[in-house]
Amino acid sequence: MAILMAMLTLALVATLAAGVLWQQWRAQEQESSSRYEEQATWLLGAALDWARVILTEDSKASNTDNKTEPWSIPLQETQLSSFLAASTSGVTNNASGSGGINEAQAEQIFISGRITDLQSRLNIFNLYNAGQISTADLNAMTQLFTLLGLPESELNRLVLGMGVISNNFNTPTQSNPLAQFATPQRIEQLSWLGLSAQTLSTISPFVTWLPVRTPLNLNTAPPQVLAASFKGLSLSNAQKLALSRDSQPWNTLEDATNALTAVTQGAGMGGGSLNSAQFALNSNYFQVFGRLRFDALVFTERTVLQRTNQQTLILWRERRAAGAEPGCFSTIEPPC
Repeated sequence: MAILMAMLTLALVATLAAGVLWQQWRAQEQESSSRYEEQATWLLGAALDWARVILTEDSKASNTDNKTEPWSIPLQETQLSSFLAASTSGVTNNASGSGGINEAQAEQIFISGRITDLQSRLNIFNLYNAGQISTADLNAMTQLFTLLGLPESELNRLVLGMGVISNNFNTPTQSNPLAQFATPQRIEQLSWLGLSAQTLSTISPFVTWLPVRTPLNLNTAPPQVLAASFKGLSLSNAQKLALSRDSQPWNTLEDATNALTAVTQGAGMGGGSLNSAQFALNSNYFQVFGRLRFDALVFTERTVLQRTNQQTLILWRERRAAGAEPGCFSTIEPPC
C-alpha cells in the first residue's frame, strides 16, 4: 500500500507539474503573439502611410498612371533592418525605439508588398448603369470569361446577381432602407451570387469591385483585359501591345487610339476615338497589399485607397494573421 500510494502521489505531482508548465508556455505564447501583432500593426500602418504618400505625390507630378512610375514597383521580401539601418532613432539596442523593435528583432522581420491599380481591371459595378445593363461592359465581361475558359452559366449568375444588387442599390425600399449598403466590397464576396471558388480565383486578377462606375486605365490593363475590351484584338496582339506600352506609356487617348487601330485595323474601335467615359490613362483607385513575416508568423494587410483632389483616402482595410506556409516566404500576393 505504501508503494502504491507513493506511485499515485508521484503521478499526481507529475500531472500537476505538467499542467503548470503548459499554462506557463501558453501564457508566454499568448504574450509573444500579442507583442508580434502590436508590432505588425505599427509596421504595416507605417508601410500604408508610405504608400499613400507615394500615390499622393504621384498625382501632383503626373496626369497619367503607368507601369514606369515608382508606385508600380513591387517590394520583394526584404529584412526590416535594411530599411532602418540608416536611422539612429528607428532601431535601438534597448528596444525602446520604434514599435519596441531592437536590432536583433529587425533582422528576423521580413516585409514585402505592392501597389496595384484597380482601374486596370474590369469593374463589375459597371455591368449596370442606373439600373440598366451596360452593353459595352457586358460584352467585355463576356469576352473575358470566354478568354479564361469559364462556363457561361457562371457569367449568367454574375449578371443576374448584379442586376438584383443594382436595383437594391438604386431603389432602397421603405422596408429595407439599408439595401444599398448590402453590396459586396471584395471579389471573394461574389460567392454570395453563387459563383464557384474556382471562377473567383480565375477572374480575381482581371476584375474588381469599386463603389462607382470607373473607366479602364489602358496604361496599366493586363493583356487579357485589353483583349476582352476590344473585339478585334487577339490575346497575342494584346500582349505585344502591352509590352510596347509598358516601355513607352500613352500620354493621351489619341495615342492609345492610334496604337490600337494599328493592331486591330480599326476592328472593335467603332471607326473613331476612344470613349473617355469608358477608357482613361489615369486611376483613382488602388489596392495596397503588405506582408510581414516574423519567423513562423505571417501578417498580411490589404487596403483599398481612393485618390481624389491630391488626397488619398482609405475605403476599407483588412488584416489577417496566419502561420507561414512553405514556399510562400517570397510571395507578395494572396493566398500566401
